[in-house]
Amino acid sequence: MKLKTIVILLILLGALALAAYFAMEQNAPVKTTGDMGERLFENLPLEKLAGITIKSVGETIHLKKKQSLWVVEEQFDYPADFPLITALITKLVDAKTGRRFEASRDAILRLGLASPEDQGVAKDSQGVEIELRDDEDTLFLRLILGKTREVTAGAGGHYLMMDQDPVIHLVDQKFDALGTTSFDWIRKNLLDIKAEDIEKIFCFATDGSPVYALIRPEKNQWPTLVGQDAGMKLDQSKLDDLLTPLSPLGITGVFGASEDLDLSLMSFTHGFEYHLYDQTVIRVSPGKILEGGEEKYVIQAKVLAFPPEPGPASLDAKDPLHKNMDQWMCKVPQWKYKRFIPRVEDLFEKK
Repeated sequence: MKLKTIVILLILLGALALAAYFAMEQNAPVKTTGDMGERLFENLPLEKLAGITIKSVGETIHLKKKQSLWVVEEQFDYPADFPLITALITKLVDAKTGRRFEASRDAILRLGLASPEDQGVAKDSQGVEIELRDDEDTLFLRLILGKTREVTAGAGGHYLMMDQDPVIHLVDQKFDALGTTSFDWIRKNLLDIKAEDIEKIFCFATDGSPVYALIRPEKNQWPTLVGQDAGMKLDQSKLDDLLTPLSPLGITGVFGASEDLDLSLMSFTHGFEYHLYDQTVIRVSPGKILEGGEEKYVIQAKVLAFPPEPGPASLDAKDPLHKNMDQWMCKVPQWKYKRFIPRVEDLFEKK
């Protein structure tokens, strides 16, 4: 064979080998490094991240990105607390190896790195499994978080293992505050409206008939009752109850998606409209329901109007929760429910 032919063949073989290498790299799992002080995860495709699964003993949580909104599937696709997701991913990206050693069975059990589905070990030996998936539901990272390493001085760290990797890593990040219930991951404040931003409050019956109206004569003054008898005096503590339940309107759970619920089972007697100075209008419907023989308190809220020129403290019409929060019936504590006062006579001081 001529020298020229041999050279051409070598060049072709080299090109094919290079192409094969790059093809493998494109489909390669996330790279890790065990070097001290180096970031453990090298090439997380965060731009494609669309799903996070968190498995602990007895519970599995699915956080999914749906139409650009992160939701908690186990909470009826209610919006997730995005800062919590950001904090988790940031910790993973920033995690640096402080120490690595062989993942013997004894070390796995001692450091709480056994699978949460491993029923043959004690609960304190089971860890929390985290899976990251892309927008095509392809798994690109699975790891198990074990126990934290506490030290008398310094920040300590956390033990973890990657899927199919017989090595335990001690990283400088701590994940001990990781939520392990689906409620931990939802946005817990439906609204956060300060009392001084409220100009008017209207109470109405379920048939839409008016019950009473409270209007502030000027900002930062107490509201007055429309048509109030001059001989009656409003109870300022009751007015405070009415002005403050939206600051914030925190929930203790999601009862369900409104479209899937039999609303006839729920007791709604009155509704309330809050009109803000920036022209935002919010309707709130508090109600009760019997669940398991126990009376529970629920709330449904809807933003009827957004401010024409949103400011720093205004509701954002682009916020998927503010636009669509009436899609869910949410649980609230009893004391929050009782701040919505349906009877006008209860607004006055007792003689």
